[in-house]
Amino acid sequence: MRNLNINVFLHNNPTQVGELMQVDHNIYFEYSSEFIETGFSLSPFKLPLEPGVQVDKQKVFSGLHGVFNDSLPDGWGLLIMDRYFKKQGIERHKIAPLQRLAFINDRGLGALTYEPSIPLNLDWSSTMSLEFLARDCESILEGAETDILPELIIAGGSPGGARPKVLIGFNQTTQQICAGTNDLPVDFQHYLVKFSEMLDINDIAELEFAYAKMAKDCDINMPATRLFNAGKYGMAFGVERFDRIFNQRVHYHTLSGLLHADFREPNLDYLDFLKATWLLTQDIEQMIQAYRRMVFNVLMHNRDDHSKNFGYLYNNNEWALSPAYDLTYSTGMAGEHTMTINGEGLRPTQKDLLAVAESVNIPKNRAKEIIDQIVSVRENWARYAEQANVKKNLIKQIKHVFEHTVKLT
Repeated sequence: MRNLNINVFLHNNPTQVGELMQVDHNIYFEYSSEFIETGFSLSPFKLPLEPGVQVDKQKVFSGLHGVFNDSLPDGWGLLIMDRYFKKQGIERHKIAPLQRLAFINDRGLGALTYEPSIPLNLDWSSTMSLEFLARDCESILEGAETDILPELIIAGGSPGGARPKVLIGFNQTTQQICAGTNDLPVDFQHYLVKFSEMLDINDIAELEFAYAKMAKDCDINMPATRLFNAGKYGMAFGVERFDRIFNQRVHYHTLSGLLHADFREPNLDYLDFLKATWLLTQDIEQMIQAYRRMVFNVLMHNRDDHSKNFGYLYNNNEWALSPAYDLTYSTGMAGEHTMTINGEGLRPTQKDLLAVAESVNIPKNRAKEIIDQIVSVRENWARYAEQANVKKNLIKQIKHVFEHTVKLT
């Protein structure tokens, strides 16, 4: 498809944000004059609110500006999308970025929607069981050329990340689950549920649940989390979506999209994250919250800390850090943090943590209090893990890493 136009909207807002245009291999965006009058820039650093056509000449995301790339999945969601297009006779290398946005339509993360859409002609109100979805996730990962289940396209066609994920609605009272990409019935909450990937450790869901509890006790802003039973496929980790306030959608922007930093490559330092947080929010407490997440990831050996695992929300006319997500034990690429700490990726020390704090004028005593608090929580790792039913051998393995690998001297 050589030429393609997509209109961009904010959910439930009649004012068109602007228009995306693809001409040959170039993608252009122009804000509408009506939207410019609102004074809201979708992406202040890379897509300023001004008249005229704008283009990302660096083409970090195949020509899309980062804020629109944030609407697209990676990993699992991209696999689902590619399989769907293949069933329609379109090979992956021929799928244009704007075709992907048309596929996402109004089912993406955040508040942006795209028209015209690619009609899916699916039953959007179907209910499902997590065991049923987990079974189909497994068959897709194994490469089976079966038809994509309508329920899986509805529930799993837009989430990012490498592990199989589905978007659901969950009723805590009745324990009922339904497809949850758009508006939900009363008494349902929006949840994202992760299943295990074939190469994952067996109790990856329980592990992430334990980490979520530790993060909360470290005063890290966390959404509600829970474990879901997927039958013979074990447990699945569920997190309440923070880009939804019941059925109201909230504009969401990843650090990767904000800075046009390809999250697949180690190209940022945590200092970049803290500075971006300050510039965007102008709130010292938001920056300190970002610092707290850096310390947590270092001390808890979460080295899959790439730039798409940090994000921001725009709500009530202000930017703020989104709640934390994807916090779990991980070894990272070549055993290193994806984002460096004061330039160090393999063996960051307390000196590095304090150097980052000093660079952004966080008082040394405040930084040390945060470090000490997270060290104190880490000392109770076994208790958190046992409460989440993490297996004993994994508890022992991670405790060994904490004691012998992650040091602050």
